[in-house]
Amino acid sequence: MRRVCLGALAAVWACGGYDALREIPANAGAAPVADTGVPAAPPQGGADAGPPAAPAGAGTDGGIAVSPCDGLAPSAQGMRSISIKGRPALQPDGAVVDGAGTLALLQIGWVDTEIQLIAPDGTIAGWSIVRWNQGIEPLARGFATTSYLQGSVGAYATQGLAPDGTQLGGTYFAYGIPSIAAPAFGTSFLMAGTFRENYPAPAKPQALWVDVTKDPVIVASVPLDGDFVGAGADGTGNSLVVFRQMQGAFKAQWFGPGARPLTGRFALPGIELSASTSIDVSPAAGGGVVVSRIEYVVGWSDFRIRPQCLLAAGATRCVAAPQWMQSRPEMRFLPVRGGRAWAAVTRWRDGMVDCADTVEVFTLDGKSCGSVELRIAAGTCSRLNLTVGPEGTVVQSLPRDVPLPDSDHLTWRWWPGMLR
Repeated sequence: MRRVCLGALAAVWACGGYDALREIPANAGAAPVADTGVPAAPPQGGADAGPPAAPAGAGTDGGIAVSPCDGLAPSAQGMRSISIKGRPALQPDGAVVDGAGTLALLQIGWVDTEIQLIAPDGTIAGWSIVRWNQGIEPLARGFATTSYLQGSVGAYATQGLAPDGTQLGGTYFAYGIPSIAAPAFGTSFLMAGTFRENYPAPAKPQALWVDVTKDPVIVASVPLDGDFVGAGADGTGNSLVVFRQMQGAFKAQWFGPGARPLTGRFALPGIELSASTSIDVSPAAGGGVVVSRIEYVVGWSDFRIRPQCLLAAGATRCVAAPQWMQSRPEMRFLPVRGGRAWAAVTRWRDGMVDCADTVEVFTLDGKSCGSVELRIAAGTCSRLNLTVGPEGTVVQSLPRDVPLPDSDHLTWRWWPGMLR
């Protein structure tokens, strides 16, 4: 989740009470607890529940035909929820899930981002505060955070946050806003951007490999011969860095674990940027990455994500994204089921939209295997991003404008391993 920052991570304090944490039994559907004040998410099924099982004997050899959707359809059963009595100035800001299933529930204020950490078994694991937060990304165990250093001239600090809220390893200080990609969600990750050693020094585009569990944290570095545009990882240890040269052409380069170059610099044609667009690089189902164009509209208060092309790990030719993906700019596409399928999930919308999230699962070639609606409330509301963790947990953050019995409470729901 982009916004990176750090500061007084050691300040661990609870400023509110917690409602009971509980898991809804599978046979109870997805009904939330009574004190959340929001209607139940419907159980799996209905017209959008995906195709029926293939009949026996349908194969040409007289055996049982196997549907490409077997084991892929989502289910809204086994929901858990938590309500936190936070300060009125705080707003829910989504969630991040690490590789082991620890949840980081984010509450944002004018200066501080308060982080409630929930263990995979549903118990409260810790609490932390990040001042002037710029973003938080998942690691195999814990999170990487980056924050603006108040009073400095463009200085940022990146460090690790353990699942219990304590600091991991060392801290990296940089003059420049980094973009983080976590290869394989391990302890070593790529941090790319335009940095300077100190404020008077000239800025240089660089790709840095950082391990926040160690001190010093820099594992390797590579200069970039152009302005940094974006970076991402495929989830198996490979990273892609995208940059733009002086003449405007976009180029990219693949790196393997430990900053080992997998390719030379290669052209990335067909991508156009303007003052209101940016590039996103994210893991692709089946391996590699998907390169998307983010278009900001309505004075940057809304955006559309349009997948441009798919790039296999180590490949230098980006294949155009299929039409079934490009025709859904309201959705985000994420690899699920161990990379065997895509999930299309609803995204952040600031404004009055249908007050429900949707998860739809597709095969690698675009066949729909069913969907579930995760209704937040009746009518319309603003909507936060639906989070899908690397191990398949789905987290829904309820917006502040959803009426609750106690207006000071912030509520999250999650479905452990829904898309594992």
